[in-house]
Amino acid sequence: MMLETEIKLRVKDPKKIREKLRAAGALHTKTAKQVDGIFDYPDGRMKKKGEVMRLRVLIPIWPDGERIAIVTRKGKKRGKGAVKVRTENEFETDDLKGALEELKEQGLEKKLEYMKQTEFWTLGKIKVTLDHFPHFPELGYFLELEASLKEIEKGMKLLSLSKKDAVKETYPEMMWKILNKKK
Repeated sequence: MMLETEIKLRVKDPKKIREKLRAAGALHTKTAKQVDGIFDYPDGRMKKKGEVMRLRVLIPIWPDGERIAIVTRKGKKRGKGAVKVRTENEFETDDLKGALEELKEQGLEKKLEYMKQTEFWTLGKIKVTLDHFPHFPELGYFLELEASLKEIEKGMKLLSLSKKDAVKETYPEMMWKILNKKK
């Protein structure tokens, strides 16, 4: 079990953030569509505990690559600050059907599905993603920095970012809010 440490920030101008990334020496490694299925038990106990089980299908747009499935279980968020820390277990597979069958076998059912487009960057030891949701333009763009707390703080400074733009909600939490408003 590993700990994931990340900060998610709302981005007003994606073109400007790309310029900042390049100026800081970041490398754009790929762009992909990601279809995320969020799974839970019928009684919703994972959501109630703040845990997430996700099956992501990653479809590379640039450069070309193989479609893969990534199964991720995230634990409850720790702490109350802008930087989120939580346990994360993750594995990749090229057997999407088998992964889906295993989740169902464990008693889980799909509760939510959404698609986002993600640009993947590296900035030193920091994994950087720039996300947007083509089907939910009201959400806008988000930048995530994932690394140690020290590296995240260094990256924030390099990119002239402020913790005041941090978003504490997860993408599934944002989606549920939007979908509930549309009902």
